[in-house]
Amino acid sequence: MSLPVKVKKYGGTSVGSVEQIRKVAGDLVSEHHGGVPQLVVVSAMAKTTDQLMSMALQVAQRPRARELDMLLATGEQVSIALLAMAVHDLGVQATALTGAQCGIMTDGNFARARIQNIETGKLNRLLEEKNIVIVAGFQGITTDHEITTLGRGGIRTVPATGWCCSMKKPRSARCGQLAKSSAVCTAVNVRPHSCPSWNRTQRVILTGVPTSTSS
Repeated sequence: MSLPVKVKKYGGTSVGSVEQIRKVAGDLVSEHHGGVPQLVVVSAMAKTTDQLMSMALQVAQRPRARELDMLLATGEQVSIALLAMAVHDLGVQATALTGAQCGIMTDGNFARARIQNIETGKLNRLLEEKNIVIVAGFQGITTDHEITTLGRGGIRTVPATGWCCSMKKPRSARCGQLAKSSAVCTAVNVRPHSCPSWNRTQRVILTGVPTSTSS
């Protein structure tokens, strides 16, 4: 029987420095050695999004939404790449994926895109190959290959509404990180002080996000 997949979300403060990224990597590797498959959703490093927005406003009074999404999406790409490198350095396989690479298909509504489909074949394959999968959950891609963002706070809904209902087989919860029960999924935000009292559970009603297992 398949092991349950633990979905984790690390906010910008949790990965706000190289030292914090290495600490998160250590936590992931420790759990990996315990046999727990992990799908990790990571925000941009603390203040990165604000800094990128500030630069955009310095070069243009009204930045076009398309290019703004392209710019803001880079923040998460830095954090997921660094975290994957840190995990590699500890001797464990990890793969960093952008929204496009992990199959988050959205409409073309820049800055506040809505998920249309999640293609989970690549995620499933990587998890089965014992990778820690590290994804940028704030972003996606349209059918005509335009980069989109889900808007601020969008990253909080992706693990619950998308991936927990889109794996090939329903997988039960471990440690309260991810639970699937009929139409309600539960995800936990992992905070810097990652003790149980800091874990804040979010319950999100699924809204019929279509999924596909094509790779």
